[in-house]
Amino acid sequence: MSESNEGRSSPLNNQGPREEKWLLSKVEVCQRLGICLRTLEREISRGRYPRPLKIGKASRWEVGDVVAYIERLAQERQPEGSSS
Repeated sequence: MSESNEGRSSPLNNQGPREEKWLLSKVEVCQRLGICLRTLEREISRGRYPRPLKIGKASRWEVGDVVAYIERLAQERQPEGSSS
């Protein structure tokens, strides 16, 4: 019997197996975050985004890095309805 891909999904929707490691390029990270390359570089230089894994000359990030960054930004955001 062939192995079915049912029940498997992209790691970006948090429904896929946690043990899978997906690597994204700089362009793919920027697309998923909705930011430009320069903004990503700035976030890395400021220590707000993890440094890439290097594979030869290529820079790659784990999908978990993107998810963790988004979760951290959400935690830093002021709760809706609060006044300053």
